[in-house]
Amino acid sequence: MKWICILLFISLSAQAETIRVALSFDGKPPYSFGEQEHRGIYVEVFQEIFKLTPYQLEFVYLSSARVRSSFTDGKVDIECCPIGAWRANETAISIYSQPLFKTEDVYVFPQGKLRNIGPLADETIATINGFGYAFDTVFTRYDVESELKLLKLIEGNRLPVGIVDRTIVNYLSRSHQLTVVIGQVHEHSLRPLRIHKSKAHIVPIINQAINSLIKNGKISAIVSKYTSTLKEEN
Repeated sequence: MKWICILLFISLSAQAETIRVALSFDGKPPYSFGEQEHRGIYVEVFQEIFKLTPYQLEFVYLSSARVRSSFTDGKVDIECCPIGAWRANETAISIYSQPLFKTEDVYVFPQGKLRNIGPLADETIATINGFGYAFDTVFTRYDVESELKLLKLIEGNRLPVGIVDRTIVNYLSRSHQLTVVIGQVHEHSLRPLRIHKSKAHIVPIINQAINSLIKNGKISAIVSKYTSTLKEEN
């Protein structure tokens, strides 16, 4: 199923170019809640971006594997929001926008078990299966299927430490009433849109819209709406 957002300022008689944005149909709350709910940070940010462009926005929900293959095949125009290093072998078809926001992967501990992470070679760290992490060839990974499962294992003292996106920790801790503690930052990334090279002509307008939304605080407000801050102990 495809969700189409027709921008109000486009004349009904105009033939606006349609830009297809890929999202995972499973979702990753609070960034996206999947096809059935069709909401989340990504959905709202894209809607705000395209209000400032002459283009028509079309959301296409796919499996995570098909998001990438559909981009490669030119069946979707935008993927949100990988950094270039994650798609290093696809530079010939990729152009990256201005970053939308910064994400932080943080260490998460059971209540009362906060500590500084020292030499990573001595650590076994809970991670998400299929995800890449900085220095993950140095520490021992303990892969689980989802952030929610990881946080529940940490809360129950079944694992000593994990790495999770800060925004996801804050959202899941609030929505599932989990008691965990955020520690130091493992890594942070500036997150752009990946735009197919066949749509290179839209990049300047997309960048202008992103910069406007950053300056007026709209993107930050959308993120804040879905999260409340989990107390960070240092």
